[in-house]
Amino acid sequence: MEARDIARTAGELFAIAVAGGLLLAFPSRHLTEKLGEIRTLLVAGAVLAASAALFVLVGGRLLWIARASMILYGAGFTTVVSAGLSLTVKLIDRPEFAGRIMAIVIASTFASQFLASVIGVALLDPLNRLAANAGYYGLLVATEVCFALGALFLLRLSSNWERPVSTRR
Repeated sequence: MEARDIARTAGELFAIAVAGGLLLAFPSRHLTEKLGEIRTLLVAGAVLAASAALFVLVGGRLLWIARASMILYGAGFTTVVSAGLSLTVKLIDRPEFAGRIMAIVIASTFASQFLASVIGVALLDPLNRLAANAGYYGLLVATEVCFALGALFLLRLSSNWERPVSTRR
């Protein structure tokens, strides 16, 4: 594959991920209302983990698998953001601090992007020097570990936070 083909394919896959996100932008609210935030986060996190694994392990050989996994990844990501922000609102005990707390939560998104970059720098090149593509498999493992740690955190949350916001005082 030539460099221009790689750039075109990467752009196409990004657009497909965005389309997957837009696909569930509005339905994710109804999914969250039906399942509750924690269950929705667990399901969406599992979709993210599975789509990332599928993309890395099979997507390089079969473009249709890469496309399908990017649709799933975009849909899962949108659902995680929607359910995560909904859960955050439920966890706020003092409504007068809601704006500040939401700003902190959104700012922490940038911290996770920084953490992902640090993990990438720490794993990608050193592991790729050991064996071809080992760095990418290392990133996949690190991603799956982060998803698992997030799931463990969600499972520890109290089921009291599953009730609607309006009943919380």
